[in-house]
Order: sequence, then C-alpha cells, then structure tokens
Amino acid sequence: MGYAGYVPTKYAPKLSGVQLALKAVQDEAAYDLLGKLMKNLAVNPAEDKYRRLRLSNPRIEAALKAAPNALPALEALGWQSDPEDADFLVCPKSVKPSMAEVRLIEEAKADFKKDARSAKRSAAGKALATGVDQQRIAAQLAADRAERAAAGPVGRGSTAQALPNLGMKTAMKRGSAVEGIVDCLLLQQGVSKPPNVQEGMIL
Repeated sequence: MGYAGYVPTKYAPKLSGVQLALKAVQDEAAYDLLGKLMKNLAVNPAEDKYRRLRLSNPRIEAALKAAPNALPALEALGWQSDPEDADFLVCPKSVKPSMAEVRLIEEAKADFKKDARSAKRSAAGKALATGVDQQRIAAQLAADRAERAAAGPVGRGSTAQALPNLGMKTAMKRGSAVEGIVDCLLLQQGVSKPPNVQEGMIL
C-alpha cells in the first residue's frame, strides 16, 4: 500500500478531452482569455452577454483565433458557432461552467510555462556546451601553434660528402713499390724493362 492508503502507480492519470484540448493551446495569452471567459460564466451564469463571443473582435482574434488550437479548446469547453451569425460563438444555457473549468485552464497554463522554461534551459545548456567545446578547440589549436613555434624551423637535410678513395691510392702506392723492386732486379741482371711493364702499373 502507498502513503495514506493510496496504491502507488507509475502511470500518469488519463487526461479528459477538455484537458487534452487545453494542453494543445500552447499560448499564454489564449490561456488568460480562456480563463477570463470561463470565470465570467461561472460567476455570472445568468448573464447572456457572457455567453456570446465575437470572433472579429481584435482582442479575441489576436488571443484566440491566431493561437494554435484555441478555438477547438473553446468548443471542448462548451462553446459552439452561432447558427444565426458565423462571426459569433455562443455558450448554450445548458452548459453550466464552474470554477473547475477555470482551474483546468490554470493548470494547463502552468504546465505550458513549465515546459517553456525547461525548453529554454535545455537550449541554453546546449549553447553553453557548444561554446565550451569551441573554446577548448581554440585553446588546443593555440597550444599546438605555440609548441611548433618553440621547436623552431626544421633544419636542412645533410648533404652526402664524397669519401676519399683510399683503396685506389693504396693500390697505386703498392704498384709503385713493386715496380721499383722489379726495376732494381732487372738492372742488377743487366736486363731491360719488359715491354709489357708500364710505368706506374703492372699488368
């Protein structure tokens, strides 16, 4: 059992046709005028002037005819087109409004304002989050630029330098030494240099 003997339920109470019609109005000025019209009828049920509504009245037209679903809400509250003049709505004497209808209008208005505030906060939160993300990205880009600037320009690649041909020089030196030895031996034996032995190279 729930608190004070009530059975708890996770389901919201089902809305009546009048509540659904009022919920669909979604206009604060229309709620205000609806409340005034129904309160006049509840307080002065015998006054015929409160049972006729001229739609071409600028104030009525601005608050009701231009508001989404305002006229269907009036019809749900008992108002209907005047069969003798289409410019008027009438509330038959068989309809006896009370302050209960006025309270339903006030509840619908309060819900509308609450939803509007929630939507505004949500939009503001999204805008703030977007701004924070943009600031974070800008800060990261600035940090990256500063890091690249601190590292300095990239140096030019080194150029390969030709190494000295040590092997060739060594070979040439060795060839000259051998050639000298051969010349000495040939001179001692009284033999001239063979024609196939050239200066600086042994074949």
